[in-house]
Amino acid sequence: MWKFSSENSYPDIILHDGVVTKISLDNDDLVMEFNDGGFWIGQDNKQNSYKKTVRTEKSELRFTDFDIDDIYIFKMYNLFKKFYHTSRVEVSLEKLISNVNSGKWTFEFLYEYYTSSRQREAIFKGCVNVVNKQKHYDCQIELGCSKMIYSWNKIDEDATW
Repeated sequence: MWKFSSENSYPDIILHDGVVTKISLDNDDLVMEFNDGGFWIGQDNKQNSYKKTVRTEKSELRFTDFDIDDIYIFKMYNLFKKFYHTSRVEVSLEKLISNVNSGKWTFEFLYEYYTSSRQREAIFKGCVNVVNKQKHYDCQIELGCSKMIYSWNKIDEDATW
């Protein structure tokens, strides 16, 4: 169980550079578990006593009553060492879950966009890191949910923005 949680807390909580190492489905919820680098807790968040933007340690993000619209990875191709073409490839949620949970991929959040302050519709841009090949692909996840619940046990006071 988590000691702390916060609902729909963007921009008080920021996912930038957060690395997802496990994804699961829990009834109608999508649950993403972050590595020891967690996510960022802003200085104005009421559960941040350090009054500076700091990282959590291992943490979780739960999308309740979620609906995945699209997941895409973007493969770039070069010809004679020059960029030639980008291909957008649709990825199923099942494939994303399988590859992340098997350790083949990690997903790293880079940018997050919301249609309203309620965070009901979101676009996440990040990258899929292919672990054994030391490659990465740009990735975009579009989803809707009734709420986002951020959970963690500890803030790393030394990991500042």
